[in-house]
Amino acid sequence: MLGLADRHAADFGGLSSEFRWQVFEHASSPVALTLSFAPQWRRIDAPSGQGTQNYTLPVEILADMALIPNKVFAGVNLTYAPTFTRGNGAWQQAHPLEISAALSAAITEKVFFGGEIRHLAGNQNGFLTGHGLFVGPSLHVKLSETLSFKVVWSAQIPDETSGRLDLVNYERHQVLAQFVMGF
Repeated sequence: MLGLADRHAADFGGLSSEFRWQVFEHASSPVALTLSFAPQWRRIDAPSGQGTQNYTLPVEILADMALIPNKVFAGVNLTYAPTFTRGNGAWQQAHPLEISAALSAAITEKVFFGGEIRHLAGNQNGFLTGHGLFVGPSLHVKLSETLSFKVVWSAQIPDETSGRLDLVNYERHQVLAQFVMGF
């Protein structure tokens, strides 16, 4: 037992947004480069359900290129997400960093299958709190010109320095499923 209270409630959890600027496009450059800023405010702590004040300011650098036009794609992402949380009357800071690389191939014109590797590093109040290395497959399906679906499953593999999993700071498996709508 984790010591969490059994809670059942519905409440307004917070707000999030994302702003992107495409610095280079595939039409004018072999490498597309996008900068992203996605501020988030949360008033409910997800694991416990308790009230909190949480501000996250993720900044991302996203680069991708077509290795074989319209067939094989590669991407590299760098995410820095400073987080400020007020709990128990004091502010805490975290400065997680994520580096990921992915390779994807077109199975059909609208279905892409690939794999990715991600390294997550945690930094809590100025101290390195852990890092995890994840690998796994991905699937991306274009449902229309403006709507797509993406699912990624990653499993933590032993760290390159310690040879162990970091199950204190990270899950053994991570799954991301999202619908993406462009306009």
